[in-house]
Amino acid sequence: DGTSGGTVLVKDIRPGASTSSPLDLTEVNGTLFFRANDGTNGYELWKSDGTSGGTVLVKDIRPGASSSTPRYLTEVNGTLFFSADTGIGNGGLFKLGPVLFGTSGDDTITVKVNNGFDVNINGRSYYYPAGELSIVGSGGQDSIVVTGTSADEVLFADPNTFDFSGSDFRITGSEVEFLTVRGNGGDDVATLLDSLGNERVVAKVSNTFVRDLATTFTQRVVDFGDVTLMSSGAATGFDLANLFDSVGMDTFTGNSTDASMVGPGYRVSTEGYDRNVARSTSGGLDVAILNGTSESNENFTARVTNNPSNNFGIVRNGPGAPLAFLNRAIGFSSVRANSGGGNDKGFLFGGADDDNFQGTSTLAQLEGPGYQFTASNFNRVNTTVTQGGNDTATLIDGVGNDRLNGSGNVATLKGSSNSFTHATRGFENVIGNARNGGTDQLDLAIDIAFNFFELGTWEVK
Repeated sequence: DGTSGGTVLVKDIRPGASTSSPLDLTEVNGTLFFRANDGTNGYELWKSDGTSGGTVLVKDIRPGASSSTPRYLTEVNGTLFFSADTGIGNGGLFKLGPVLFGTSGDDTITVKVNNGFDVNINGRSYYYPAGELSIVGSGGQDSIVVTGTSADEVLFADPNTFDFSGSDFRITGSEVEFLTVRGNGGDDVATLLDSLGNERVVAKVSNTFVRDLATTFTQRVVDFGDVTLMSSGAATGFDLANLFDSVGMDTFTGNSTDASMVGPGYRVSTEGYDRNVARSTSGGLDVAILNGTSESNENFTARVTNNPSNNFGIVRNGPGAPLAFLNRAIGFSSVRANSGGGNDKGFLFGGADDDNFQGTSTLAQLEGPGYQFTASNFNRVNTTVTQGGNDTATLIDGVGNDRLNGSGNVATLKGSSNSFTHATRGFENVIGNARNGGTDQLDLAIDIAFNFFELGTWEVK
């Protein structure tokens, strides 16, 4: 600062009595670049933000103890040009940038794409011409907000780096802990890759973020129409994605390895998340489709609650499954579960109003005011109503020899060789419909607590 007290050593680049010989000092947008020798890498390109921690080697252009000897450092519109010798031939012209380096501390950086790049770092503003811009956090906990254009753009981000581009620009970043990218219009696509830790995702229409439980990083995208969230896995625990609907008609699809929420003008999908929770909170006749696997046995549970917004359906696989997963849909008008094979079971619970159940050899469907639960190709489905109403269950035979038993408030229809089972509990009315052939047997105990209606031809045991 021009005073004796303010004149201090920033960093001893080459500790000891030898000199590092900093030369060709050139400033580029608040960062000082120069040539220096640390005694290990020879004379190479260094940079400094005025602190010891922020004074570092940029790149060992000629690896090893030999020097590339950067010279003639010149700044042109935010790009650093210089000559250097790689050891192959006679060297040549190099460029660095435009590169925006943060400090060794916490930085707040904003970038707006506007026929170039309007940049503000820690209160200081810069302008970079159109083309490419690189941002390096350089230490601390750095927060970056990038605003795109009204055109189509693509973002790829992981916990350490990001790459955001359009038809006439590209922004890359590294050592960035907290990233927010605003699409600002157009058909924007984002892919967010998490870490090996435990992550939590909140995906709302036009606002999606992923962060780890240790809060070491956060990635957020705003106004993107298509977002893919990719899990890197978790050594312990699990990764959880919360997916929210729009005000229109939305569809949630949950599979063992991926899931998606799709509505008017948007799509959010996950890959590799252990648990996906979809929430219908904004209205619309939303549908959830929960798919099982052929590799393991799954359970489907669906329940009506006193608050329709808390009605839910869950598909999860059992202990010992090769790939653990759970998909849960909350507040959906319709929840459909599909068995992919295996010994899958369904558990359906009705509400306080009039519920109607229909069970066939391949389908079980329970519905009432404002909801519908469907289980397709499950081996066994247990359906229970206990909250009142005038409830009716219709049990339809298969093409083989079926058997319908009744005792107390329980009615059970079993297909030939136990190919399927429907067990209903608590229904006031039960209809047995033998319409598909075979020799069907009817066995009702004298104590049945429901009204039974016989359709078709049954052999009474």
